[in-house]
Amino acid sequence: MQPSKKNLYLILSTITTAIVLAATIVIIAAIHSTGPYRAHLYLMAVYDFALVILLIKLRVRMGYRIPRGRLFYIHLASAIAFFVSLMTLAFWSQPDWLEYLMWTLYMTALVTGSVLFYRSTMQALLR
Repeated sequence: MQPSKKNLYLILSTITTAIVLAATIVIIAAIHSTGPYRAHLYLMAVYDFALVILLIKLRVRMGYRIPRGRLFYIHLASAIAFFVSLMTLAFWSQPDWLEYLMWTLYMTALVTGSVLFYRSTMQALLR
């Protein structure tokens, strides 16, 4: 990877990490919120994760793809289910069981995504 591409990759990775951190804070605030802002906080988290998806797509267009293994498919399945449950919480009266399901799916997607992120960053830096 050329130095300018490597720097762009690292900048995109840093921005993605910051957005995931901000979305985590928004989700925690939404879970603890009891007012009318709860649905808006969930909707803001949906927008954050939509932006993360677009940034990942940009990194793929740069020429880097994550190897498709078992961990990737576990991450993809939990991330899609998490995104659907998050959108449901943003537009529907929030039952508690859906919040617990959403949080479990988010933790699964976060842990598997962290491992994939680490592997892909190490691979990109060693090119």
